[in-house]
Amino acid sequence: MKRIAQLAFLWYVPGGWSSGPSWDPDSNLMADLGGGIHEITLTGQMANTRYEFKVLGTKGNWNSYANQPDGSNSWGFTDSTGSITIRLDENSLGNGYLKDLNRITVGNDVTSWNVVGNFMDEAGGTMGDWDNGDAFFTMTNLGSGTYEYYATISAAGTYNGKFTRTGSWDAIGEKGRSVDAWNWEFMTTQDNQVVKFSLNTNWGSGKIEAVPEPSSVALIGTMALAGSLLVRRRRGS
Repeated sequence: MKRIAQLAFLWYVPGGWSSGPSWDPDSNLMADLGGGIHEITLTGQMANTRYEFKVLGTKGNWNSYANQPDGSNSWGFTDSTGSITIRLDENSLGNGYLKDLNRITVGNDVTSWNVVGNFMDEAGGTMGDWDNGDAFFTMTNLGSGTYEYYATISAAGTYNGKFTRTGSWDAIGEKGRSVDAWNWEFMTTQDNQVVKFSLNTNWGSGKIEAVPEPSSVALIGTMALAGSLLVRRRRGS
């Protein structure tokens, strides 16, 4: 990951906490761990409970929310002791995963995720588009906070999608971790094209990418081989 130079922020985490200030934008200053990483562990909350919160870059300023322009609250669950750890990473991933900067992650994260969107009918679903509980679209858990799903979309076109906690609208979208997060827009160029959905909860980011058709991959390989042979011939002449 690469470090992007930006203004220094002191990050705050107001939320609907059951212990401590509730939705006080001046509350819960995160610790600066260095290298663009900020973190806070809140204790004394209700155990195994869902909470909503925001991460603010300026004390008392709701407009400094890390997920702007997505204004929806972030979300997370406490563990069995009533603790929740929230981290803000200012570093750029630089690998095509979004959100790229100022990414919010939580400890004790959920482990069942679905892909949802307006592509689901075209990808073999039987429960309609945007159904966040359709087991057909539950992602494969690869371990260590990584998940993936492959969809074959019958008709070429432009689509929207996101990652949701299975059966809910708690999500990770293009602008980060929030309730009913912003959609990704992606495009397929051929009928029955495969689209790969990738999610990394340690980064708080995901990626949606159309997989090139085998014929396209073969053509690229052939062009690369031809170019290599041409270079060799020129060097040998």
